[in-house]
Amino acid sequence: GGSALTPGFNPFFGTSAAAPHAAAIAALIRQARPDYTVAQVKAAMTATALDIMGAGVDRDAGYGITMGYAAVQYALTH
Repeated sequence: GGSALTPGFNPFFGTSAAAPHAAAIAALIRQARPDYTVAQVKAAMTATALDIMGAGVDRDAGYGITMGYAAVQYALTH
């Protein structure tokens, strides 16, 4: 979730809030590793996601919560 100034949207949760955060993390990975392909960016994000539901990928939470710092660190070491 996130904070928003728009009335009725504070706090702001769901895919509409998550997608911009995920895109920003992907941009940070590309900034750290401009040579990374789309597949490598995805691998960095999925390998470091915090699993919040049943073990592994699931319908409701996907890979889990994307962790920006961990994803960038992964990219810098792989």
